[in-house]
Amino acid sequence: MVQFNKKKTLKKYLTKFIKIYYNINKQRILELAQIKSLNRLPREVTMKKILFLLLALCASSQGYSDITWSAPTAISTALTDASAQAVVIDNNNNATAVWVENNLIQASILLSGGSWSAPVTISNPVNTASTPKLEVDSSGNITAVWIENTQVVSATHPFGGSWSSISTISGTGAANISLAMTASGTAVAVWTRSNFVESSTRISGTWSLVSVLSATNSNNPHVAVSSFGTAMAVWHTISSGSDLIVTNTLTLSSNTWGATKNLFSASAAFSHNYPKIALDPNGNAVVAWFRYNFQSSAYQNVQVLTSSLTQGAAAWGIPTILSNAGIRNPADLTIKLKFDTSGNAIIVWINSYDGQVFTPESSRKLFGGTWALAVLPQLPTLYSFGIDLSLAAGTACLTSMAWDDISSIQIINQENDTTNPIQQGWTPINAFSTGNDNGYPKCALSATGSTLNAVSLWIHFDGTNNVIHAASGSDQIITPPSNVSASQSVTNFGVYSDYNNTITWTASSNPNLIQYDIYRNGVYFAATDTSTFSFVDHNATQGGTVIYGVAALTADLRQSPIINFTLNP
Repeated sequence: MVQFNKKKTLKKYLTKFIKIYYNINKQRILELAQIKSLNRLPREVTMKKILFLLLALCASSQGYSDITWSAPTAISTALTDASAQAVVIDNNNNATAVWVENNLIQASILLSGGSWSAPVTISNPVNTASTPKLEVDSSGNITAVWIENTQVVSATHPFGGSWSSISTISGTGAANISLAMTASGTAVAVWTRSNFVESSTRISGTWSLVSVLSATNSNNPHVAVSSFGTAMAVWHTISSGSDLIVTNTLTLSSNTWGATKNLFSASAAFSHNYPKIALDPNGNAVVAWFRYNFQSSAYQNVQVLTSSLTQGAAAWGIPTILSNAGIRNPADLTIKLKFDTSGNAIIVWINSYDGQVFTPESSRKLFGGTWALAVLPQLPTLYSFGIDLSLAAGTACLTSMAWDDISSIQIINQENDTTNPIQQGWTPINAFSTGNDNGYPKCALSATGSTLNAVSLWIHFDGTNNVIHAASGSDQIITPPSNVSASQSVTNFGVYSDYNNTITWTASSNPNLIQYDIYRNGVYFAATDTSTFSFVDHNATQGGTVIYGVAALTADLRQSPIINFTLNP
């Protein structure tokens, strides 16, 4: 683990970046100032005033409470260095963690309401193992993959059972694993070997023969799955001296990969690398990656780009630039990208605009919409390069490492409603680690009834060793309306017939509501007050199938999960 210099100060960095972000976000700060009933910002704006406005801009005045975390506990072996942690949590609030100790993969389980179990070794004790990945299905069955003696291997932990023996998936020379799994337990792994991207699928308990997905000179693969019945892999490749970002789609029912698709035409003007992919429940895809130049031994114009592919479309859309231009090696930066169950996308990334301070930034794309203007969950700090993003029940959790401006590197979290059409800001910072030296958090979320469950792992330096600390937590989900239904009727005006769909629902029991949000085919289009439990959608298509959704919104701008009803008149 990197040892942090606690004697540094952020004063000069904050001053510098407040100036930078004032210039970048001047228009938004002016708009915010008007919202705050200020007539204008004075010509000589003080750093204190700009800092206040930037903090308001980052937090977006979102006031709901964060996850309540337990006290951290060490789960790795005492007096032993540990690293490379991963964690998942199932729908019944049972968590599973893996990490590396002495070149072996260790695992521990936290049953709901209990304590972490003693670590067990799940890799071969005579081999060297590294980089474990974890996924869990809807029944609580765990799949782990890792590199062992340069091969991809796997083990499973059925719900209520014990760890299986190891299955070897790949040949030697493998690296850079990515793993994804459907709710029903189908797992897809991708990795690199000999400069090719390879893949294997486990559909009915056995891993398939390896498929070679790429041409040579390929690396940095990532994979995602969809309940639509597809998986998609993305990777970086070099063709005729130019960078390309390439994808391929897997039909899970037949375990058949299709033809590769390039996200853009090859060009020597920019470098492109480090892609991440996410799929929504309808098979629509989003890829994000870093675009940059390397000139005169320096990185320039480091920006985050995204592109979307509608399910069944022939080509990816024109890339969208999400970030400003940084100057840090993108290999030191991070992108995290997720879809929620309603098809809303959220992305968090790290950039650096002076090569030293790291800036967390985020954006959302509501279903059917476009990417929103990026926001800063936190102000830039020296040590924000370690982040993770998890999502459940329409809530995104950003977990990151941040300096407290004095002497401590803390693990913090913030939340964001992914479905909320009103507010895209993050909650205030919530620190939950102990001690001074903490870093590289991993986090997982799940939902049980009206409770949001969370678990986080990170590396803590105890003065002698790097140990794995863990904390669990919970938050309350806003109670949605119930009994959502819809019906179609017609009003005949003689010269015109108005087909109208009436949506009805039963009130949410959550206090402090301000409105009900109405969705048509996943897109927000109307709202009612809290005493109205129906809405008429006029000029509907006669007999047309429509998916209507209703959600409750509170005064502190938290939105409940969307409850959907499919109308087939």
